[in-house]
Amino acid sequence: MELAGEGHDDALMSFFMPLSLFLWFRAREGMSIVATACAALVKVVGVMLVPLELVYAWRTHRDRRQLVGQLLIGAAIAAVIAVLVVAPVWIGWNTFDGLRAHSRPSILASTPGVVYWYLTRTHSEQASALLISTMMTGLFIGAVAMASLTVKDAASLLRACGAVAVVYFVVAPGYWPWYATLPIALLALSPSRPFIWAIAAVSLASRLAAPIDTLRLDGWMDWEREVFLVTIVGIWLPVAVLVLDAARRPLHARSKYASPVRYVSS
Repeated sequence: MELAGEGHDDALMSFFMPLSLFLWFRAREGMSIVATACAALVKVVGVMLVPLELVYAWRTHRDRRQLVGQLLIGAAIAAVIAVLVVAPVWIGWNTFDGLRAHSRPSILASTPGVVYWYLTRTHSEQASALLISTMMTGLFIGAVAMASLTVKDAASLLRACGAVAVVYFVVAPGYWPWYATLPIALLALSPSRPFIWAIAAVSLASRLAAPIDTLRLDGWMDWEREVFLVTIVGIWLPVAVLVLDAARRPLHARSKYASPVRYVSS
């Protein structure tokens, strides 16, 4: 409803990212890079699966020299597409001003936004922004690194992608209900029990968070109250559901959906 009714571009990005994974599994590494570039041209977050995909390719591809060649060809095609897309709107490095502004912490509905608001009560905005940026970037890079260690085959790659999407959902610099599209799309590729719970929690939370902005516009609350309420409902509530589900499951418990796919790389 959010995507069709309001035309959010998350739908297009969430098409190209699973397409990139599909192409990896079909040993079309060059075309996968092109699909990733298309996702990134919609939203830069589209590149976040690349480290996981490269680890998968390195561990499963028999001819690594051929792999490197395919990646270089794909990167060249992606560069051409990027130039064709960006050239009509290019105004120098100022073209990226919006991207840089969005990456900086501010008082927005999100985990960094709430923490930033709290820190600015006692610290300067510059110091608070630097600390938040360092913390959230470090957490995300650490999550990607840990997920990369688990990638050994197609099934483990899909699980790693779903987990990284959830982490980004939590530490991203901003949140709107339609941002739930990407984690749901990636979680659905590996329907283990934790991921099914995650899909349900993120979906429901996004529906509950969506009307809150209308309440502010109608004068029921100010911007700061909306930031806190949307963050709690849209992000922290589903995280709490996942933590509770993980806590009540034995460590040795395994879902019957643990290996939903069996793809080969050649």
